[in-house]
Amino acid sequence: MTRHSGDSKLRITYGVHQAQLLEISELFDQAFAGKFKYAIPDAQLRIEFWSEILNSDQIFTAYVDGELAGIALLTFEAHSGFLPTAQKTLFRNLGLKGGIRAAFYFALYSKLDSKILNPAIYLEALSVSEKFRGMGLGSALIDEIVRFGIANGYKSLTLKVTLENTSAQRLYEKLGFSARKVSKTPILAIFTKVSGATTMELELRNQVAQ
Repeated sequence: MTRHSGDSKLRITYGVHQAQLLEISELFDQAFAGKFKYAIPDAQLRIEFWSEILNSDQIFTAYVDGELAGIALLTFEAHSGFLPTAQKTLFRNLGLKGGIRAAFYFALYSKLDSKILNPAIYLEALSVSEKFRGMGLGSALIDEIVRFGIANGYKSLTLKVTLENTSAQRLYEKLGFSARKVSKTPILAIFTKVSGATTMELELRNQVAQ
């Protein structure tokens, strides 16, 4: 999809080349460094880890005038947004001690996960570059995912927002998402600044493909 907004050209595509993954991982980390810095404190190691485990077939990218501006990572019931080699990659990149530390934190975060029921799409991550915020790119990416979901017979789009990220919750509410479930994990709050998450859902059957 390509559209013009004023003097800028926005292009959104689904599926990326391996060569794009490092740049995409840097943008992914911009959005989630505050959450995952407890698991992998070193920023460069985190970005390298993401570049090796993100599923390139399930990433939407938004480019403005040829510059990467936003990404969205999807997960489906049978196909995760992260490659199945993630755990091996974690220990290979971080070593035994670092791998155990990271695996511990990832296990804590996994307690907030909800089972993905078919036919549904789970929005694993949405990130917009600081340079391009305020241009409606997050909404544009959601619109593309909705069109994709409707065209492929999916019934809903779900996502998870940490309880502390109230601005993201308000954004998704404006886009038509409704809160379905609140999960709290006291042990997670002890080790991180995340106390829980809200699962939100957008029913695609109520949307009209543009």
